[in-house]
Amino acid sequence: MIRLIVIELKKIFKHKSIYFIFLFMFLFCFFNNLLFKLDYDYDGRYKYTDDINIGKEIIRLDKEIDSYDVTNDKDKNIYVSTKSLRDVYKDMIKYNKNSWQYIKYNDYMYDTIYNINYYTYVIKDSDKLKIYTNKYNKYLEYFKSNNYKYFIKEEKDTLVNKIDDIRNNIKSINDKELYNSLDRELTKYNNELFLLNYRINNNIDYGNNYLNRALIEYGNAVRDKDIYKNRKLSFNDRIKYNNLINRIYINKYIVDNRVNLFKNNSLNSGLRNITLDYELFIIIVILVSIGILIGDEFSSGTIKLLIIKPYKRSTILYSKFIAGFLMILITILFLIICELIIGGFFLGFDSLKDIVAIYDYNVNSIKEYNVIIYMLINILSRLPIFIFVLLFGVLINIISSNNIISFASTFIVFSFSTVINNLIVNNNIKILKYLFTMNWDFSSYLFGGIGNFKYLSLKSSIFIYIIYVIILLVIMTIYFNRKDIKNV
Repeated sequence: MIRLIVIELKKIFKHKSIYFIFLFMFLFCFFNNLLFKLDYDYDGRYKYTDDINIGKEIIRLDKEIDSYDVTNDKDKNIYVSTKSLRDVYKDMIKYNKNSWQYIKYNDYMYDTIYNINYYTYVIKDSDKLKIYTNKYNKYLEYFKSNNYKYFIKEEKDTLVNKIDDIRNNIKSINDKELYNSLDRELTKYNNELFLLNYRINNNIDYGNNYLNRALIEYGNAVRDKDIYKNRKLSFNDRIKYNNLINRIYINKYIVDNRVNLFKNNSLNSGLRNITLDYELFIIIVILVSIGILIGDEFSSGTIKLLIIKPYKRSTILYSKFIAGFLMILITILFLIICELIIGGFFLGFDSLKDIVAIYDYNVNSIKEYNVIIYMLINILSRLPIFIFVLLFGVLINIISSNNIISFASTFIVFSFSTVINNLIVNNNIKILKYLFTMNWDFSSYLFGGIGNFKYLSLKSSIFIYIIYVIILLVIMTIYFNRKDIKNV
């Protein structure tokens, strides 16, 4: 059989179409990594965000300000608010758009600037103006000296006062509904206070950086987790709750260890997601290989030359299937090599040393993996999809003896599998849990995941998948053995 398998592989690589697909994969990998290099910065941030264009906004506000009559009482208030916003923008533009100063300037300075303008143009009060001018200058100094902790401490003081007020009020409340409402508010403020302390202790400013994003995501997940407190969870609730737990652990890990786990523009990220990013190419290679191994031989009649050789028909068939399976592995290996070379060239090889941190539901903690090990785990979890597509495509091609029918029908089934699965899950159609597309992707079960459909588990999906594979193999073998090849 090994000799037959080698012969079948040679048939595939004699076709120019395979080399064209591999060239296209190479080019896609090249331009994909090039775009990651050009469009993202070192921290993994997309460079071309749709932020407000401050320069244009200042020009627009200047024109609007000129249209108001500051001597007119009706115009004074709107003049002050518009001018205050313009003044804020003029200060903001001095800072880098990813800095905490740029992001928080409006939050911290607008009220002060508004009061300066208010006591200048509406109520001319020199004493009040002096107070707010001094406050503005003090705040401005903190911004220039990068002293974000001062503002965090101010936020803390405000929160502590709110918490104290609620605690004092809640003692004398007998109304249960009001008590619960205040208790939820107290929990919310305590969470915010915890995050502010965490921010100060871990030196995390409000800038557009991975640490701040992780801390915000962590805080949001902790807040949302309270929704499920003392509540009986449905299956959908369990999925949402598990996602929250995952977000809590992962983002806390990022902050505690100061590692950017979600940096997309890295070789590490490219390898982790290799089968998902290039899934369509793998499917196309499978379908083209099927056409070469089965359809072309039936259409050209060369299948007869194999049949007259001293091999069983089943041996010939299985050698073709194994050759197709080896093409899947060769394609994945080619993609890994491309990603290593091209991704390493554009994005650097340093990220290969970075670990992949995954929340494991089995042990309720973070597990660390080498990127190559994690990549192999991910490939194995999605390999059943490619094997099934191969089996299905071979069967359709044997039955139809037509490459177009085989390619189209198999590609349509694969393309619409996600839509079909979502319809089944969303409409809770229990009987369709046995559909093959519901049981061919095991990635959702990795690291103790519960899957996406309440009527399925890892064991049941494996069992159903094996049954399907056996059925396809049996039908495929019977049909190939009985097929009239003499008249081909």
